[in-house]
Amino acid sequence: MEYLELLINKDKWDALPPDLKGLVRYAVMADMQWRWIDLNSKDLVEIQRLGVQVFQTPPEILRAQLDAWDKIIDKYTHDPRVGPFFKKVLDSQKAWASRVVPWKVRIYVPNIYAYEKYWAK
Repeated sequence: MEYLELLINKDKWDALPPDLKGLVRYAVMADMQWRWIDLNSKDLVEIQRLGVQVFQTPPEILRAQLDAWDKIIDKYTHDPRVGPFFKKVLDSQKAWASRVVPWKVRIYVPNIYAYEKYWAK
């Protein structure tokens, strides 16, 4: 497990102008994303070298998980002890996901074609 974080002295951070704060945020985010991809891809190669088999979860299992989640949502939304707070959190997550998921599906280019062309065995 890796932890990718940057700690900055608050006084120094507060002294930066907004444009430099934006540059730092973007640079840190990009660097951490690339480090995460690099570390995880190396780890995958290593665990496979050690004999670990890695499988992708089949679509029917993923769909069953979503159906099970719908049942949990229904149960806890109607539970008077947690329902109002659960619903508030769930509504917030759904609002975020309803914006992000369609964007990601439309913008991210599927890598499967390159994988099949160059690396699939």
